[in-house]
Amino acid sequence: MGFDWMYYITLAERLEDAAEKLKNENEPEFQQACLRSAVSRAYYGAYCIARNLLEKKHVGIPREHVHEYVRNKYLSSADNEVEKVGENLKRLWGKRIQADYRDEMDLMEGKYKSELVAVKAHNKKALNTATQIRNLGSQALL
Repeated sequence: MGFDWMYYITLAERLEDAAEKLKNENEPEFQQACLRSAVSRAYYGAYCIARNLLEKKHVGIPREHVHEYVRNKYLSSADNEVEKVGENLKRLWGKRIQADYRDEMDLMEGKYKSELVAVKAHNKKALNTATQIRNLGSQALL
């Protein structure tokens, strides 16, 4: 059995805790690094679980544009639950792009009181998405 990608989501939660401690210690740069890393790890945990389920269902995965392909496979499903997974992966991916590549991030989207709260919501969505994907494992997927 291969790596359990749920550990990436658990790592994201631990990075949240580290960010909270760093806030209390007035370490904004390191706090930002923890928050960004948490967003990235949470996305990759959910994404890899989604990708692996497609592979388990014998869906061929291309070598290029893999993330987009995986999202679109879920988004194009006639099953609403499967499509919802695709929508969640798309949102998580968008935040991951900000966290990994942008100097400025808009994690709060005007609805959270702090970046830490926004990251916690992001990571919870990743966990819920990963759990939902695992529950799809016994269903016809696409």
